[in-house]
Amino acid sequence: MFVLSTGAVFAAVAETRFVRMGLQNMFVETDHSSLLESRGCALAFKACAVKHLAACIEVLEEVLKGVCVCVRVCVYMCVYVYRCTYT
Repeated sequence: MFVLSTGAVFAAVAETRFVRMGLQNMFVETDHSSLLESRGCALAFKACAVKHLAACIEVLEEVLKGVCVCVRVCVYMCVYVYRCTYT
């Protein structure tokens, strides 16, 4: 629940640079071997994408360029960002 509410806080913040840094830190600190934490992180990205879609996509692009990427997590995040934007 903490991670999800963090996404809502990021959505309320106007400073895009702060949002990007926060999303990157949240992604790094998430235990991606835990489905619960991975899903929470994805939901936080979804909540944040309502106001900061470009920042969310930039962070996801950076993550996808990384060496150790959990494909499942990135797929969850992309699906949630897509659903948030187009539904």
